[in-house]
Amino acid sequence: QGDPRTKFREGPRAGLLARPNSDIVARVLQPRGERSLDIGGSTFTALCYGPEDGARVLALHGWLDNAASFSRLAEHLDGLNLVALDLAGHGGSARRAGGYPFVDFVGDVFGALAALGWERCALLGHSLGAGVAALFAGTFPERVTRLTLLEGLGPLPPPDEDAPRPLRGPLTAGAAARGRAGWTGY
Repeated sequence: QGDPRTKFREGPRAGLLARPNSDIVARVLQPRGERSLDIGGSTFTALCYGPEDGARVLALHGWLDNAASFSRLAEHLDGLNLVALDLAGHGGSARRAGGYPFVDFVGDVFGALAALGWERCALLGHSLGAGVAALFAGTFPERVTRLTLLEGLGPLPPPDEDAPRPLRGPLTAGAAARGRAGWTGY
């Protein structure tokens, strides 16, 4: 199972610590605790780093990752109350029976802030989490003090066969309003 020279941390948050005979030894900051959040009747887990009275930061990981992906970064963020959320279907958070529409992740951020009792915070997002953070910040700018995106992309598009529908309707309606009802599009 992998390279026998590699040492792993034990437990549910297992991860690579260091490779023997390496000049680089990774120091992994242990979280101050793991927290369960009730969001819309589902249980989500989060890892908490730094002092509870620090500046509030909600961290959102990338696709097929989990909250522990922020452990190496957290050691460099002194004084912050960093809460790294396991997004739905990732890490220790609940799975969704109906799939994972992008907008549902944005709703989960809204629910996480309510469960944490936070009116405002900074958002830190990586990859998928960056897209979620950006859409949340654009929708609720009054709730976001700062926005930091790492390898961020925009929202995930719909399946190819559904992609034209949201654009087609407004364009056709706009053409009809300008008196070109027979016009079929660009």
